[in-house]
Amino acid sequence: MNELLCAKGIEKVYRAFGRAPFYALKKVNISLKKGRCLGIVGESGCGKSTLCRILTGVEKPTSGEVLLSGRPVRAKENRGRMQMVFQNSFEAVNPGLNIGGILSEPLENLFHMTKRERLLRTGELMEQVGLSAQDLKKYPRQFSGGQLQRICIARALAAKPEVLILDEPLSSLDLSVQAQILNLLAGLKSEQNLTYVLVSHDLKAVYYLADELAVMRDGKIEKKSCSLPQFRIQ
Repeated sequence: MNELLCAKGIEKVYRAFGRAPFYALKKVNISLKKGRCLGIVGESGCGKSTLCRILTGVEKPTSGEVLLSGRPVRAKENRGRMQMVFQNSFEAVNPGLNIGGILSEPLENLFHMTKRERLLRTGELMEQVGLSAQDLKKYPRQFSGGQLQRICIARALAAKPEVLILDEPLSSLDLSVQAQILNLLAGLKSEQNLTYVLVSHDLKAVYYLADELAVMRDGKIEKKSCSLPQFRIQ
């Protein structure tokens, strides 16, 4: 089977006047087949979030390329096929929109659904992530961090993506809520054959969800493993 997502020789260099160039990423290579999860771990500042932005096409690499199904990734062209779930769910949504409006945006922009179609689909999405369709009229401030992270996952799923980039989606949540979100992601991965890139500081979370592991340090991938210990989340 060919790789669904592939990054080849990714480098990212930031330059500022009067300062030495900063190499955020140095010759990073990753490949991921459909239905698999790649876990990426490493200390803060090692380049994990920069790599996530480059994988989705939001930021361009200084050199190297990212391929999705063998074609170069560009943010506008691939926004339906690749979605990102961020660490801080409260900053990732528009506080002025209710949940129905937040989930409707990708449905209207990508699929041009009618108002009735959007209403039905947003209700389905809420139920898919373990929430109620009756909450669509509520606003982000009326939800806990864990509930809002579920809503962010639902918004990502609205685009019917093939790849979800999960950038520290658990670190702002307490342990019991982390377990709920991990179980949700594991179920969605199995049911929809989704492909994940999971960035996390928590090795237990990575061991639970990931099929492969990459360890980053100073902008480089220092170690890869395709054989991970099994870890059960209660």
